[in-house]
Amino acid sequence: KYIVVIEKGSKELKKGDYGLCCLHCLVLLRKNLEARGGTMGSILYMDYNTKEMTDARKAFYLIESELIPKGSMVPFMLAFKEQETAETFKTVYCGIILNWKNTVKYVIEYKY
Repeated sequence: KYIVVIEKGSKELKKGDYGLCCLHCLVLLRKNLEARGGTMGSILYMDYNTKEMTDARKAFYLIESELIPKGSMVPFMLAFKEQETAETFKTVYCGIILNWKNTVKYVIEYKY
């Protein structure tokens, strides 16, 4: 559901494109990459509603909803390109809506 471009790799994580199942795995990859002096470029995600790949840093994330996406790890979340779509899903499935920065912080602080 996420595609990350590693611009500057390391011995363990080579430069290139990586597919990830969820934001939790992306955060772990970023942590490992940065610890080894690497850098990420673009980050794309699959919009839950349209299934289109879009810039993850501009997405709206629905966290703690009653809708659990298949194949995802905790914390469960849905990502949307449009805030209006995220609000519609929130009305039906509850939860909170966060931007990229706050979603990454949420994942880092999540108690597993």
